[in-house]
Amino acid sequence: MRTLSGILLGGLLLVLAGAAPAADVTKEDLPRILKDLKTGGPKARAQAATDAGHLGAVRAADAKDAVPLLLDLAKKDKDRNVRKAAAEALGKVGAEPEKVVPVLLDRLENDKDMPVKIAAAKSLGQLGPDANEALPALKKAAQQDEKKNRPLVQAAREAMRSIRAK
Repeated sequence: MRTLSGILLGGLLLVLAGAAPAADVTKEDLPRILKDLKTGGPKARAQAATDAGHLGAVRAADAKDAVPLLLDLAKKDKDRNVRKAAAEALGKVGAEPEKVVPVLLDRLENDKDMPVKIAAAKSLGQLGPDANEALPALKKAAQQDEKKNRPLVQAAREAMRSIRAK
């Protein structure tokens, strides 16, 4: 019992430690975020995209300047972690659906990396009914072999529920 408590406490501390930097992102960080999105290395771009997503989740207007860069990174970046982080952020920053949905749809249907496809599906779900045009592609993703692609199938199903529910 004592060991189990120690493991649980240690896990909780790791989760809390990992979540701390996101809580510290403020509007004052936007110049750094924009700079890293434009000129940073792959790790800096991925972190900046994540930070933009956190900033936008709190107050979308604070992250609006990052949206064009996030769209471009989600579409074109060579690093899958950057594309994934950008796709995740696009579901949180309150960007115009007519600009975001086509990019996320493209990533869902055409990206070669599964984590990017999953991030795109989840972000489409976060957009709710504004992503209604994504339902056919999400349905196709949800019909894949669940044994091979369980995370994508689950993300697509959840996104469809979110789009239809709102």
